[in-house]
Amino acid sequence: MIAVLFARDDSRYKELKGYDVYDIHRDARNYCKSYPVIAHPPCRAWGMLSHMANPRPDEKQLAYFALAQVRLNGGILEHPAGSRLWKEAPLPLGDEVDEFGGFTIEIDQFDFGHVAHKNTKLYICGIVKDKLPPLPPKNLSSTDRSICGNVKGTKRCTQYQREYTPDNLIYWMTNICEGIILKLGKGSGRRPLLISEQEAEDNWNRIFGKKDKTQDPNTKPFPHNILRPEKKSVSRIEQIGQNGNDGIHYEYELNKSTGEVEKRFKDGFEKPNGDQFGD
Repeated sequence: MIAVLFARDDSRYKELKGYDVYDIHRDARNYCKSYPVIAHPPCRAWGMLSHMANPRPDEKQLAYFALAQVRLNGGILEHPAGSRLWKEAPLPLGDEVDEFGGFTIEIDQFDFGHVAHKNTKLYICGIVKDKLPPLPPKNLSSTDRSICGNVKGTKRCTQYQREYTPDNLIYWMTNICEGIILKLGKGSGRRPLLISEQEAEDNWNRIFGKKDKTQDPNTKPFPHNILRPEKKSVSRIEQIGQNGNDGIHYEYELNKSTGEVEKRFKDGFEKPNGDQFGD
């Protein structure tokens, strides 16, 4: 199984087998499994025209959530080639490899069957670059579409055309995730670090901000806590729907007596449902 985070409601992934798809209704921030991840976090807050895009206040941070999941479980984060995430995070470029074994490649989705040229960065963890599947040949044919419609002789892509992922790119990224599953035996454990636990702890400030030093020492070591930066090892997720605030607030907490992750509301504890955490 492969997790797809921040998918469109009408995502092509839903029509294919082998994907655990999180769209706006399931809310990717609820993802707590260990499958390799293909993440398509919203990009409008990271573009050169973000000041004109009017993103939601919480939208920019979704890319960091996606980044944490890719580093924790292995997988791919996809963003436009001009995304400022690479500078702000920062993420590796060219031949650079970061502390998580992550690296970046740039592709043109037109080569994978997109209706327009769409230059894209892919941040990849869990596999080395020379083990990537072959890229398709350059598509030298012409097209009457462009992402913004500012190329002479082209029409502006529709919103769906700007956002959809072509089948051949889905299959190519799936091939990568299947390689991660075979290499790491994914399904129950975390992805091994390429550095020591202490080095990973030291990198926390640079990547995710200051880690709370009052955290319960009995909790699992980094990188399990990569998604739990708040005090007392509790990951507080405000269930703010991706179209706005639906007013529901809850927390996830490890019940040390049972070893299970539980969802806590004001009225007490409740076990998470199977759709969120698997069987």
